[in-house]
Amino acid sequence: MEYPPLLTWLEWDEDCPADLQPERLAKFRDSLTGMNRRLDAAASAPASGARRARGADLWKVLGIWPVPLRLPAAERERAEQAYLRLWAANAQRKHSAEEWLLLTIGFTADSASLPFWREVLSLSRVADTFASRRRNIASAALTRLFHLRGERTVLDILRELATHPAADARARAAVRLVQCVVGEDEHLDDDTAARLVRMAQGDPEFEPRHVARALLAGAERRLPPEPEGGVLAFEVALRRNAEVSRTVEVRAEQSLHALHDAIQNAFGWGHDHPYEFHLAPGRRGSRFAWPPRPESVPLPRVSLTELLARAAEAARNAPPPKPPGLWDFEDEAAVDEDDEPRAEPILSAVGELGFRVGHRFDYLFDFGDMHYFDIRVVAMHPKCERGGKYPRVTARRGKAPAQYPDWG
Repeated sequence: MEYPPLLTWLEWDEDCPADLQPERLAKFRDSLTGMNRRLDAAASAPASGARRARGADLWKVLGIWPVPLRLPAAERERAEQAYLRLWAANAQRKHSAEEWLLLTIGFTADSASLPFWREVLSLSRVADTFASRRRNIASAALTRLFHLRGERTVLDILRELATHPAADARARAAVRLVQCVVGEDEHLDDDTAARLVRMAQGDPEFEPRHVARALLAGAERRLPPEPEGGVLAFEVALRRNAEVSRTVEVRAEQSLHALHDAIQNAFGWGHDHPYEFHLAPGRRGSRFAWPPRPESVPLPRVSLTELLARAAEAARNAPPPKPPGLWDFEDEAAVDEDDEPRAEPILSAVGELGFRVGHRFDYLFDFGDMHYFDIRVVAMHPKCERGGKYPRVTARRGKAPAQYPDWG
């Protein structure tokens, strides 16, 4: 699980004593020099790539993990140039080094870095496995600049990101915009709300639609289920035997728990184990797990204002204030005001989740036997059948296996 950048920087704000800065800065300079030497060697190597810079070598130079360090202007510029060079380099397994540089530049929170962060968000190449993490750190750095330095240009950059070709980038932009514009009264301005509504209702991909709906619900601007007053039909197939499936209809206002119950009834199983839906195809992380995992709740209400207020005070070498307790949409980890995990879902009804016909997701039942089911939204009917009882099974294919075949 990726640790959220904003929380990383909060910890660094509280562990950045002035007397250690010279020593840390000297190590940083040495590490950057060593990395540049290796990149020089790789650039001068034969075109065959036999001497490509290896990420492992770079990481040995950079150190095991970055330490809290606020860079002077000259070193920050050098770090930004080094990052762009590293990104373009023909180097293997360099992501740890990329992360090290981005986190250090982001922690420094210099307004002069705005053009750098805009460029980082625009970087693109085929099969870029670090792209999502890069955009996460860059957008978090912009959010930090907005709160610590009052940089209004951040909003323009995030609005640009909300039109990015990648679905995860658009969803990330929505989260960061809300983190920037929501004040202590938890009020969401009309312009941002309208942007979220357009994303929730019109984005072609599930992730931005789902995230926008959750953000609106968290700001007490909940959208009605889709189709309002209607029905969603789900084809549920047993993964280990795709010839066995059931089609289940659920009213848009009914919950995923109702869908879980309907699946259990349709297969004649016993409702006797925990379950989990993975709402985004190919995404096994906790951001799209339902019910929300206790250790990692998607888009929960905790205090972003607290984090940034404490960061601002720490940057001025003052004791952190008592947390005012607002809300945060950090991506992978969150705690409430008592530092206890929360597991209260913001969205629950199947019609609130941003599904469209053709969307596929997973259902896991019994974390011991690990029964996986593949689910596809096969229809969205505008109205319920008069007098119809939901959830209900409308189609059966194949004989359902026994839940416990070895028990006779």
